[in-house]
Amino acid sequence: MNTALLSLLIALIIDTVIGDPQWIYHPVRLIGGLASVLEKLTRKIIRNEIAAGITAWWGVVSLVVVVSGGLLLAASALGAAPFVAVSSLCIYFSIAPRDLAKHAASAARALKENDLEAARERTGRMVSRDTHGLNKNELIKAVVESTAENLVDGVTAPLLFAAVFGPLGAVVYRAVNTMDAMFGYKNEKYIKFGRFAAKADDFLTWLPARLTGPLLCLTAPVVRASVRSAFEIMLRDRKNHDSPNGGIVESATAGALGIRLGGPGTYFGAEVIKPYLGDQAKRPAVSDIRKTIVMMYGTTILILALSVLIVILKTNVVERIL
Repeated sequence: MNTALLSLLIALIIDTVIGDPQWIYHPVRLIGGLASVLEKLTRKIIRNEIAAGITAWWGVVSLVVVVSGGLLLAASALGAAPFVAVSSLCIYFSIAPRDLAKHAASAARALKENDLEAARERTGRMVSRDTHGLNKNELIKAVVESTAENLVDGVTAPLLFAAVFGPLGAVVYRAVNTMDAMFGYKNEKYIKFGRFAAKADDFLTWLPARLTGPLLCLTAPVVRASVRSAFEIMLRDRKNHDSPNGGIVESATAGALGIRLGGPGTYFGAEVIKPYLGDQAKRPAVSDIRKTIVMMYGTTILILALSVLIVILKTNVVERIL
């Protein structure tokens, strides 16, 4: 079997069986730690915040490329089996479908038991907004929104980057996305420092989000939802979001489930009024979280199929050239 295809499949199997390990030396956490160190260093050395943010971003990406690329080259020199092993781990550490589903399901269990304090705490692990004052319906919406948006960041985009650019592409995308998660806030501390990180993530996620949205709509029948409604709301409301990419998958999810997402929320102590996504056909229910998880996995399977097709086409083109 093609080593690229084998690496993709092994990575997803490992994630399905093991999930996202919580030990401290997880590579994504190491990338986050490196980003924090370079943030402090560049802020001290460079007075211009925008320039400091760009320098920190390039520092993280450069080190990720050197280290990951070096490991892949060393594994390749040892043979096909070591290369597949390292490639699979690179992709595995870049995706997190099981962990995403785990956090969403954990919040859903607390909501089903009407344990709002536990639900607020668990939802708070998934979102950047303040969850302390949220009621049950607002918590359900927050979990659904986070699950839908992170479907792209944590699953479909890294898989597509792995298919097109190999395992190094998945790792670099994950590094860029991690820096956006750390620096891409529009508050006083990061509005300038994190501008480049946010724009870079928007650029790299642009196409994966637009491939994920329609495929997400196609999974609607699996949860007895409407494909037509999902597409209509996605096309109508996809721009009603502060992210040029997040609105696509969130509006598609809102349309499929028949609920309204978005609206006001509190972020870092300040109230933010966001446009609504979808129509309030019904009140949000805990079952909507479980439906979102099912749709997330369905979309993952479709993106995997697309990734396999990309790898096969890419391999054929390379073979013809050579």
